[in-house]
Amino acid sequence: SSFELREDLGHSSNYPHYAVAYKFPAETGATTLEDVEWQVGRTGVLTPVAHVGSVRLAGVEITSVTLHNFAEIKRLGLKINDTVIVSRQGDVIPKILNNIIDLRIDGECYPEIEAPKECPVCSTQTTMSEDGTFVYCPNNTSCGGRLRTSIEHFASRDAMDIRGLGSGYIKFFIDENYLSKISDIYKLHEFKEQLYQLDGFGKVSVDKLLDAIEKSKTTDLH
Repeated sequence: SSFELREDLGHSSNYPHYAVAYKFPAETGATTLEDVEWQVGRTGVLTPVAHVGSVRLAGVEITSVTLHNFAEIKRLGLKINDTVIVSRQGDVIPKILNNIIDLRIDGECYPEIEAPKECPVCSTQTTMSEDGTFVYCPNNTSCGGRLRTSIEHFASRDAMDIRGLGSGYIKFFIDENYLSKISDIYKLHEFKEQLYQLDGFGKVSVDKLLDAIEKSKTTDLH
């Protein structure tokens, strides 16, 4: 029977040999690397994000691509104005696959991409991992970038699931000094009347946010 054949085919640690799914190759396109921006994560790692000339892949206009870390820039030998091949891995995540160095034009300017010496958010002097892979902001107490991404993670659906506390609100609350650490989320109700008066906020939206914050206190342990 077919079930017996399935057993005979066996399985690996990842999938049964009788049911392997194959994906179509990711769509790719050529474009120009225009700039690199450094973004601060909650652990202090600075992630380079490439801004590229608009290229349409799998029905989406791609203008920015993650470069993962500083070692990836070196591995690809990237310079500003290089021609690069971009793909959407799994038709979701844009990635630079290759750098076409042969297309560099004599006499044209191709600036080097340097690791930032200062955090782009708090201006603290950065550090580099021993293997040259990662650039860090060591300011774990008062870096607004680290604080914002930490709160985003804390409020996300996979964590405390605080509906309505998105990145825009978080940045605004930090800039207005309502949030200076994660626990300040649970003090926002003390400023309810002030929040009602802020541009872009209304009584309904503020009440919804405060209710979501209160509800998060009883979220499931997982």
